[in-house]
Amino acid sequence: MRSLSVFLVLFVFTRLSAYRYEVLKEEGHCLHVFTINPKDYTIKLVKASGSALGRETVPLMARRAQAAIAINGGFFKRGYPQDGKPSGTLVVDGKVYAWNPKEAAVLHLAGNTLTIGPSVPGDKSASAVSGIPQLIKKGQILDVSKKGNFYQNPHARTALGIKADGDLVVLVAEQPSKDGFMAKAKQVFKTFFKGTQSSTPQPKGLTIPQLAQKMQSLGCVDAINLDGGGSSTLYVQGNTVYPKNLRPVSNALVFVKR
Repeated sequence: MRSLSVFLVLFVFTRLSAYRYEVLKEEGHCLHVFTINPKDYTIKLVKASGSALGRETVPLMARRAQAAIAINGGFFKRGYPQDGKPSGTLVVDGKVYAWNPKEAAVLHLAGNTLTIGPSVPGDKSASAVSGIPQLIKKGQILDVSKKGNFYQNPHARTALGIKADGDLVVLVAEQPSKDGFMAKAKQVFKTFFKGTQSSTPQPKGLTIPQLAQKMQSLGCVDAINLDGGGSSTLYVQGNTVYPKNLRPVSNALVFVKR
């Protein structure tokens, strides 16, 4: 029997900005969904530490940009000697940190307009970041049926979509991270002292096909999957909504009130 959806809808209106925020709890998932009118925000892609290497947390980058809303961006390498180096394409305000002319799924930012599609040969004047994969194109879900853990296993996810009216949809799906010393120590503690894991149900993430279906159901005509897992982060109005244990990332997409 399908579980009923439980959701919280929060409308935030100020003199200069408006967005809709929903927390959807359905079938064991916990999904944070923002619907944003881009006319109310200046959209920026920011790079951690301002150099090709290096990582910072999303809240740190968001506060520096004075952003109201921020999410993690594209994929990156971890560990010495390339820690924080973008995987694929990353261009910020014309500065090229990494470039792949054959990238199939790229989030482009020109002025204050976001589009999703392949790399544009020779166009390095604006901002762009790779995603894997593009989920939806012109209203249709693309082939997201590839095999493998990344596609078919549930993970925390970060995705961005564009609706027919130009509104943006940001989705962050929760899943407890197994990344890092503290997460592993917590698991060992529970097992040793209780003999079992916590009885409190933990939210399960989404597979790539599930993510594509959800973005389509939210009205997106184009959508892209960004970095996920332990990198998935949602920052809103000075607070880190998700996760509790932050992973420093290479770049972030931020929304600054106009």
